[in-house]
Amino acid sequence: MEHQNVKSEILKINNELLSIILKAKMFPFLETSLLNELEKRCRNIETQIKEEIFRIAIVGAIKSGKSTLSNYLCQGDYLRRGAGIITSFITKVRRGKDLRAIIKLKGWKEINREMDLAVRELSLYKKELEDVLPFDLRDNNKREQLRKIIKGLDTEVIIKEGYHDLNYTVLSLYLKGYEKLKELVSEGSKELIYKGKRFKEHEKFVGEDSYAVYLKDVLIEVNTGTFDEAIEIADCQGSDSPNPTHLMMIQEYLTLSHLVIYVISSRMGLREADIKFLQVIKKMGMMNNVIFVLNCDFDEHSSLEDMLRVLNKTKEELSIFVDSPKIFAFSALFNLLNEIEKIENKELTKKEITRLAQWRNENELVEFSNNETRRFLEHLSSVTKQKYQHALKVWLDRLFFIGSSLLEWISISKNVILGNKAKADELIKKVNEQKESLNKIIPVMEATLKGATSKLKEEIKKQIDKFFQKEGRIISSLTHFIEGFSIPYERYLEIIQYSNLSQSQYMIFRQYKEAVDSFIVQEINPQIVHFVKELDKKIESSFVSIVEPYWKMICKALDKDYNSDLSLDLYQVKEAHKIHPPSVKSALEYNKMLGTETVVRFGVYRFLDFLIGIIRKKKKKPDPIKEKVMVLEKGLKKIKEQSKDSILFAFLNYKENLKYQYAFALIDICEKQLVETMKEFLKKEAKEFSEIEERVKKESFDRESVLSELTNMEQNLNELIITLKNWELLEA
Repeated sequence: MEHQNVKSEILKINNELLSIILKAKMFPFLETSLLNELEKRCRNIETQIKEEIFRIAIVGAIKSGKSTLSNYLCQGDYLRRGAGIITSFITKVRRGKDLRAIIKLKGWKEINREMDLAVRELSLYKKELEDVLPFDLRDNNKREQLRKIIKGLDTEVIIKEGYHDLNYTVLSLYLKGYEKLKELVSEGSKELIYKGKRFKEHEKFVGEDSYAVYLKDVLIEVNTGTFDEAIEIADCQGSDSPNPTHLMMIQEYLTLSHLVIYVISSRMGLREADIKFLQVIKKMGMMNNVIFVLNCDFDEHSSLEDMLRVLNKTKEELSIFVDSPKIFAFSALFNLLNEIEKIENKELTKKEITRLAQWRNENELVEFSNNETRRFLEHLSSVTKQKYQHALKVWLDRLFFIGSSLLEWISISKNVILGNKAKADELIKKVNEQKESLNKIIPVMEATLKGATSKLKEEIKKQIDKFFQKEGRIISSLTHFIEGFSIPYERYLEIIQYSNLSQSQYMIFRQYKEAVDSFIVQEINPQIVHFVKELDKKIESSFVSIVEPYWKMICKALDKDYNSDLSLDLYQVKEAHKIHPPSVKSALEYNKMLGTETVVRFGVYRFLDFLIGIIRKKKKKPDPIKEKVMVLEKGLKKIKEQSKDSILFAFLNYKENLKYQYAFALIDICEKQLVETMKEFLKKEAKEFSEIEERVKKESFDRESVLSELTNMEQNLNELIITLKNWELLEA
C-alpha cells in the first residue's frame, strides 16, 4: 500500500482512539488523569504524523533540467524552467490543499550585513567606500553614494571570466531591487504568500536577480503531483554556481535530505562542475543516498543506440564515485509536456506542441524513456516506504499501548459499576504489580542513563576537540593551503599591466579569497558534515545500547507483545526540537576582520615603496614593475596572515558551538526523551480506580446505559487492536 494510504489509515485509527477517549471522559465519575494522558498522546501522534517530512534534493549543474524534473514530479509547470544561474538557490515544493507560493524575505539586518561585507572587500579597491561604512541600505545618502561609486568601477576589475565580481553583483542587485521591495522588507524575516490568481507573481522572486537577492527561502505548495504532503522536493541551484555561500547552503540542505537525485544532461554529459560536486557529496559520506537521472534530450540523439552510448559512458564515469550507480535515463521535458497537456485550461505553446508531436514519432526513444520513468517512480516509492517503516513501527507501538491501556480502564470500570469487586480488585492488583515492577526498573535505568550521559559527553568532547585541533587534518590542511597559496609572477605582471595599484590589490585579494572559499566549501565543510554524521551515529547507538536491556525488562513486566527492539530516530528528535549543526558560513566572512586595516597597510607599503625608490635612485635605476610586484606580494602576505587568524578563530567558535549548542544539547534531549518514554508506563495509577469506585457509589446514573456504552467502546477497541496487529504483521 502507498505510504500516504498507510498514513491515512494510521490517522484514522488514532482518531477513533481519540473519539473513544473523549466519549469516556463524558462520564464524570469515570474520568481519570489516565484518560487525559492518553488524549495528549493521541494528539501528539497526530501532529508527528502530519509533520513527518521526507526530503528529496534535486541537484546538478546549471541547465541540466533540475527544474523540469521537479515540475514533472509535481505534474505541472510550477517552477521556472531554463532560468539558469539567476534562479533561487533552493526552491522547496510540497503538496498542499491549494496552489500557493510562500516567499520568505531577508530582514534589514541580514541585508545590511551582506552589503557591509561586500563594501569592506571592495574598499580594498576603492578607498572612498569606507565612507559608507557601517552600511545601511535605508540610508538615502549612503545608498546614493554607494550607487555612484560602484557605477564608476572599471570593467577590468568587476568582470572576471564572463561573470561579474561577486561583491559588485551583490551590491548592484540590492540597489536595483531597493525601490521595488523596500515596503515589503521588515526588520526581521517576513513571509509573503501568493495564491490563486496571484500565484504567478511569485516568479519574479525566483527568476529576477534583483528580487532573488532579497530571498531567504521559497516554498511552493501544489495541489497535484506523484507525492503526498509528507514529501518535500528541493530544486537546488546549479552545482557550478559561482557563489560559494550558495553552494554551502545546498550542502546544508543535503545533510537534511533523505534522498538526493543528481541530474545529468545527456546533451552535456558529466561536466567538470559535476565531478567537483560529486566529490563533495562523497566527502560528505552521502553517496549511498544518491540516485542519478540522465535527462535525455531527444533532439540531441539520432537513435536509441546513440542515447544508450551516452548512458553507458555516464555509468562508467560515475563508477569512480560509487559502485553500481543507480541511474535512470528518461526525458523529463517529454514527461512534463505530456502532463501539462492533460491539465484543463493549460495550453502548450506552439513550439512545445511541435516538439511533442515530433518526439512522439521517435518510437524507440519514447518507449525506452517511458520504461525508465516507470522504473524511476517505482524506485522512489520503494525508498520512501523504507524510510517510513521505522516511523510506522513507532506509531503502531504507541497506538497499541493506548488501545491496551483503554481496554484495561474499561474492564476495571465495568466491573466497578457491576459491583464485581473481586474481579475489579484482581485487575487493580495486576496493575499494581506492573507498576511495582516498573518502579524498580525505571529509577535504576534513569540513574544508569544519567551516568552514561556524562560519560558520553566527555567522549564526544574529546572527539570534537581532536577533530578541530591545530595538528588535526582539518585545521592543518586549511593552514597549509593558506600558507602555501601564491600567485605566479606572470599573473602579477598581467594584473598590473592593465590596472593601478589599488585595482591590483583588490584583484589579488579576490583571487586569494575565491581560492580559500572554494577550499573551505569543497574540502573542509564536506569533511565536517561527515564527522557530524559519525557523531550522530555514536550518540544514537550509545543511547540504544544503554536503554535496550531496560526496555526489554519493561515489556516483560507489562506482559505485552511489544517489539523488543528499541531504536532512537535521531533525525526526528532533531526535527522536533529544531537542533541542527552550526553553519560553517561564518568562516567565509573573514573579510570583516580585514577591511580598512588592510587598506592602510597597503598604503604603508606604497609609501615605503616610494622611500625605497628614492634611496635606490642614488645607487641604480629602479624597476617600477618589480617594485609594484613586491608591494603586492607583501600585501598578500599580510592578508594571508590576518585572514588565517580570522578563519582559525571562526573554526574555534564553530568547534565550541558544535560541542555545546549541538552535540551536548542533542544528548540532553535524547536522555530526557528516553526517560519520558519509559515513564509513560507509570501513568496507569491504580489508586485512580479506587477513586472511581467511590464516585460510582455516590453518583446516580443509568447503569445499563453506561455499561452498554463501555461495552461498545470495548468492542471497537478490540477491533482496532486487531487492525494494529495486522499492520504490524504487514510491515514486518
